[in-house]
Amino acid sequence: MSSDDVFTAGQISDADKDQRLLNAYIGKPEKTQFYQDAMRKLSIGERLTFGWAWSWWALIGGWAFLLYRKAYLAAGLSFVVSLFFSLIPFGFLFYLILSGGLSTYFVLGRYIDFKEKVKNLPFDEQISVMSRFGGFHQWVIWVYAALLAVTMISFSIVIYL
Repeated sequence: MSSDDVFTAGQISDADKDQRLLNAYIGKPEKTQFYQDAMRKLSIGERLTFGWAWSWWALIGGWAFLLYRKAYLAAGLSFVVSLFFSLIPFGFLFYLILSGGLSTYFVLGRYIDFKEKVKNLPFDEQISVMSRFGGFHQWVIWVYAALLAVTMISFSIVIYL
């Protein structure tokens, strides 16, 4: 950690602190602006409101997107919902559209929860905690891609036979 990463109270503005915390939590600086925009859209004052913030990655990934973003409870519930919707004709498509619009809310909700839990820590420790508990699981991409490949191969075999 460089000396620029250690902060004391009053050295940086609240907006800059929020941006640095979100950046540490997201783990990908190029994605921070997307989540800042979604936060502005979904917030009323300091409170996050349930709402729609579109993510193409969530549309493609569904429950795997939430697992990738370490939103474990939301990912588990999303998986169960996906199983239910897959029983309905075109239901899985409807589920993916819902995922695309609502998953960002769950990622940001987890961020807000962690931000609240670490608010009394020194700022450099807040950054460290947000980095450790936020971020993403790269392995989810590979497992999800493998599951999609197996699914596609299975459908190809069934159609061919």
